[in-house]
Amino acid sequence: MSPLQLQQTLLELRPEPKLYSPNRLVFTSKTGVPLNSDIVQNFWNEITTHYKGRIHRYPGVVKELAAQGKLRYLKPYATRHTFATWAISSGVSPDKVALLIGDEVETVLRHYCHPNVVEFECPDF
Repeated sequence: MSPLQLQQTLLELRPEPKLYSPNRLVFTSKTGVPLNSDIVQNFWNEITTHYKGRIHRYPGVVKELAAQGKLRYLKPYATRHTFATWAISSGVSPDKVALLIGDEVETVLRHYCHPNVVEFECPDF
């Protein structure tokens, strides 16, 4: 899925304009708090609830969109890679990316600075 297709898909899923504010979090829990990894896993793959002795399963948003053929399924961890790679390609410094993703600069350089993303200039000797 291209960045433009992803943007269009997200715009289609966006809440009504009256509920939208550029100053609010894009994704929150039902109570409006920031998401943690457990909540993301549930929304991504599947939500399982137990009610009156029965198990109810609801497909996650990404799993459902993948089943509909609207996007290719990737694990939630892939968002980290996508964010870091796009940030680097947009000119964000590796040390800033490392800070944002909670990792070391060396890891960012090793895993997210792809040759086709970051141009390397050979030093003069």
